[in-house]
Formats: sequence, structure tokens, C-alpha cells
Amino acid sequence: MVFPFFVSSQVFPILTANMSTAKPAMKSPRKVSLNSGPTKPESGLLEGREPRDRHQVKVPVGIMPSSPARSGRAKCSKTSLLLGTLPMLLMGACRNEVPEEEDTAAPPEVSSHVDTTQIVGTISAMNGVQGSPSPLNSGSASLVSRYRDAEIPIVRIPVGDGPRYALSGVFPDASAPTDDPESYDFAAIDYSLSGIIDSGAEPLWQATYDIGSTDEWEMGCFHRGYAPQDLEIWAQVVKHVLMHFNEGWADGYDWNVRYVESLNEPFKAGLYERSDYMDVWLAYQAMAVAVQEYNAEYGRDVKVVGHSNPVSLNTGPDDGPNSDIWLLDDFLTFITANDVPFDIFSYHQYGDYYEQWETAVTVREHLDAAGFEDTPIWNTEWNTKGFDSQDTATASAYFASHNAQTKTMWQDLVEQAFIYRASQRPIGEDQFGWSFCDDIFYLAIDATPRPAYYGWLVFRDMEAMTPNRLAVDPIDSNKVTFLAGSSDTGQQLSVLLSYWAMESSADLETDYYVYVDGLEPGSIWWAELRTVEASTTDYEARSQQFLTADEGGTIMLTGTMSPWKIHYWYLVLTN
Repeated sequence: MVFPFFVSSQVFPILTANMSTAKPAMKSPRKVSLNSGPTKPESGLLEGREPRDRHQVKVPVGIMPSSPARSGRAKCSKTSLLLGTLPMLLMGACRNEVPEEEDTAAPPEVSSHVDTTQIVGTISAMNGVQGSPSPLNSGSASLVSRYRDAEIPIVRIPVGDGPRYALSGVFPDASAPTDDPESYDFAAIDYSLSGIIDSGAEPLWQATYDIGSTDEWEMGCFHRGYAPQDLEIWAQVVKHVLMHFNEGWADGYDWNVRYVESLNEPFKAGLYERSDYMDVWLAYQAMAVAVQEYNAEYGRDVKVVGHSNPVSLNTGPDDGPNSDIWLLDDFLTFITANDVPFDIFSYHQYGDYYEQWETAVTVREHLDAAGFEDTPIWNTEWNTKGFDSQDTATASAYFASHNAQTKTMWQDLVEQAFIYRASQRPIGEDQFGWSFCDDIFYLAIDATPRPAYYGWLVFRDMEAMTPNRLAVDPIDSNKVTFLAGSSDTGQQLSVLLSYWAMESSADLETDYYVYVDGLEPGSIWWAELRTVEASTTDYEARSQQFLTADEGGTIMLTGTMSPWKIHYWYLVLTN
């Protein structure tokens, strides 16, 4: 899906409860400024601690704990909505009030409290990506090591990779027998999946689009396809592809591919008309039943993911098939009436962080109302809207701050999310040279990390080292979002502040004060501050200092932020 350019400069701010413009009372602990930085602690200070500090100790791939399955959205109450995620959750989260718009100017300062004694959930990194790390262009470098270092957990393919990697290329002759290995060309898709496996991630494979060399490039670097013409034959091809991936069929592998998603955006790139929505549901059913039969035959537990369609709240349920929400409800009704396998709900969206949050809340409500309270939500293609900038580093920082805010707001709503896009797409025959076709906002063509790549590392570390999400007071700001966590022992803490807006200027700069409460009075903490902004080229700490909790058990963190920046604080107890 293309990043559409901005059609409006409007930001969607949200009011918070108990907003205050008064300067926060100063606490006695010392502040940590961005530029301050004493020497690191003596090595003996951390002896005896569990070596989970990824910034000091290399953490092997595979020890990152996986996020537990979601059991449904938290109940709508003021108590349960203090999730340590949003600066604005106390308004609008139950969808019984529409947040009012507010002046887009930044407040002079923002403040908040972290309660280290109250764990309200777990932190989910949601670091899924679109695009194999295997280079698809001759001039592109392998991204395998970058994916591995970021511990990317799951990678979605082959949407955007072109016809060779989709079913159109895998089964090029629709009239060929489906049980004959000679009918298949697995070279391209095997190459793509092998890079994912080598990186330590697992694939989300999309069964898209029709078989028989029907897919095509549109406008140079956008891949589209057609509706399956024979669902029975198409479904058998899906089953045999899984056999190749997992059972060694046709000189295949034992990759244990565990997720299969239905047709990508069937009403857009899949070229269905909206009036053909029942045909889309029937195609999903054919795929889901084929996967179910494969599981029964081979003792696997491959999950079925769908409906892989964009969801927008711009139209109302009464608009019928023109409404994404109407289509969602009709899909769920079809699934229920026909007892179709349905493990994970997937959807797509591009938009600002508030639109992303509001849509996720709405999707959760509709799933719950249809009886799918335990069905997790995956956003399998998402990002902000396009950013027209000649400066790649600035654009990358723009994406980084938006992505961090959105994932902060999705905690407890979205189980996994796949950013579009991490790797460069193949260049089609009619490449028009559009900047966003280059896909270089996260990793350059030569695999050099862009600023947004370091945003992945922040969420990687928060999920791995401080997975217990802490309660926070709402920040009195309509721009800055906030996430805090602790380790299982409570001896490591993290605080993440993200600041995104559609535009950035010096007038939007703001100071912040974060009071970390509930600590042992007199406890000494080693505090490191990492930032992600346009100038970021590494993951080194920008500020380091010892902090001592005051007699009330509080430490204060402070700094200055402007839009398109992330501040990530990491604290380790030393005594």
C-alpha cells in the first residue's frame, strides 16, 4: 500500500484529565540533563545483578520473552485505564465521549509520575516488519544481521515483493496438477523465507493472490493481483506450499511456518469490487479450510490470519459495503454462521497516532460484540501517512516518533504489528522514481541503520528487560506519549517518552519532568538516556548519571523535547 501524502495539516489532539500549566514542584533528587554525563559506574557496582542490561552485556538471540496471548481488552474504567501508556486515556477510551480538539501549540512543560509499585500489564514491542531481509535488488545489501540484532520476531511476505514471490510466480500455470512438484517454482519464495529464518524471525506468509502468472506491477513498485478463479485448485496450492515449507515436500524444508494470512487488501490491490465482498469471504473460507486440513494431516497448528483489509472510521456502519466497519461486521457474521477457522484478526491502517488508537479500540469492540473476545488483533500493514522531505534522516525521525507513539497507545489492544516497510522493494519495470518507493526510512540500501531503526531497539529492550508495564499519571500534554516498565526483580526500570506532530519547529519544544515513585529511600540508580532523532546514528547513551531516591522514594528525570524525538530512560539499581 502506498503512503498517501498529507491531505491536511490538522493534528488530532486529545484532552487529558486534570490538565495543569503550573510548574511542577521541584523534587530534591538531581536532574539528569541531556548533556550531562559522568563516568560509568565502577564494574563492581553491578556485580551480583542479573546480567540483563543489553547496553552492557550482549544478550543472546532467543531469550526475549514472548508476549502472552491477549485475553481481550481491559475493562473501561478509570482505574483500569491507568495503563502506563497514554497521556489521554481518561477521555474517549470507552468511546462514550469524543475528545475535544485543542490548540496545537506545545505546553511550556509536561510532568507525570510513575508508580513502580503498581504493575498494570506487560510491554509488547510489536516489532513485526514487512519485507524479507534477503535483498531483492542487485544493489541492496542483506539485512539479516540488522534484523537479528533488533530481534525482529516476525516478518510478513510477499506483499510488495512482486509477482515472482507470490502465488502467481510459485504456481505459474493454473492448469497444471497441484500435486506435482514440477508444477511449482519455489526458488524466489524460498530465497525470501530463508533470509527470515536466518535472521531468527518467523514468517507470516500471505496466500496472495491468484495462481497462474496473473499478478502485475502497478506504477512501478506496487504489486497487485487478481481474485482466485478456482477456489478449490487455489486452496490445494496453498496446502502444498505449506507442505513444501514445513514437511520437506518438493525438496522443501522443516521451517515450521506457523501463520498464513488471507488475500492482501482484496478490495484494493486484490482487485475485488466492494460489491463482491461475499466472494472475498468465500476465498478466506477456502484458504482456512485448506489450512485446517493440512493441520489435521500433519499434526501442525498453523494459525489462520485475516481478513487483511484496511479499516477506516471515515464511513459509518449504515453506509453498507462502502464502510470498512460494515465489512468487518459482515465478515465476522460469515465466520460465525459457517464455523470457519479464525485464529487472528488482521487489518491495515495508515494515519496519525490518534486515528491508529481509535481504530484499534473500535476493532476490539466489534470483535468482542461478535463473540471473539479472545481473538488477538494484528495490524499487518501500518505506518503514518507519507512525509515529503528531501532529508532522509529527518523523515526517518518523523516515522520513528510516530511509530513509538502508536505502539505506546496500542498496548493491550494490538498483539502484533508489521511496519510497512523495513526492506527495499524490487524495482518494477516502470519505476517512476517516487521517494517512498525506495523504502529507506529504517535501513539504507547498504544496510546502514536510519534513526527509526533505533526505535525498534528501544522497544526490543523494554520488552526484554523491563516487561512489566507500570502505572503512570497522565501527562498533561496533547502531544507526548509515555510508557514505563520494570524488570521482574524491580532492579531495572525504563521510561519512554515520544513526541510526534505533523510539523516540527522550535516553538513546539517542551520541557518534561517525570517523577519515578515507590523506590527505596536512599537507593542509588544508574540512569542512562538514549535519544532517537534526526541526528541519531548509534545506540549509545547520550546522558549517564547516578541518581539517589529522596526520603519519599522518588527520583526525577527531566529533559527537553521537540517533535520527531524519542527519549528512552533506562535505570539500574546499584545498591
